[in-house]
Amino acid sequence: MDQKQLKRNLNYFTKSDTPLYVGIGLLVVGVALFFFGYGYISYVIASILAPVGLVLALVAASRRVTDADMNACIAKLTEGMEVDLVENPKFAKRMLKQIPMIKLQNYIFDNALAHKYAKNGAVRTEKLETSLIYALDTELYVVHRCFSLLADECDTQVYEIPYTDIESIEITEQQTKMTFGKNTRTVAYSLLTIKGASTLELPMQSNADTDEFVSRVKRVLAENKQ
Repeated sequence: MDQKQLKRNLNYFTKSDTPLYVGIGLLVVGVALFFFGYGYISYVIASILAPVGLVLALVAASRRVTDADMNACIAKLTEGMEVDLVENPKFAKRMLKQIPMIKLQNYIFDNALAHKYAKNGAVRTEKLETSLIYALDTELYVVHRCFSLLADECDTQVYEIPYTDIESIEITEQQTKMTFGKNTRTVAYSLLTIKGASTLELPMQSNADTDEFVSRVKRVLAENKQ
């Protein structure tokens, strides 16, 4: 990411929408006084409030970074993760048709340096992990990317985990405490945990697709143990 994008991302976590709303409020009051006020004083006050409110609202709006803006930034950081694999004929032949590739993604909540509530009530932090998991004929092929939204940091790892090495695959629920202003709140999140020779924990958002993926992989593991 360039420095301009990093600055915008920082604004997302640190800037409040209060100046925007204050500016809009001043503008509305100024306009109302101009059209509906009585006497010279009302017009003087209106001539001050309306321009100040307009400038404040415009400046705040130009610096405002929305959830949609951050979603676009994240999509750009994760694009291209699967292109090389999908276009590789040898790789495509090894994919199990009954288990489609699954994409996992979630924020890192432990030891977060910056965090905030999104408009939908979800908690976002400055670090994010994305994983693509392919079920091949003999193994799980995992492409894992960890990146920061506030620094030019991006790390991509590939894990090839033979089914014969997997002891278990489960979705586990975790909790951590985070501070929002003067309040401490518990934030829940999910991990896809693959245990074997080593343990791989992949942040995710649990849903019907992830549940089905885990169930199908478990069936493949059971077949390999027969």
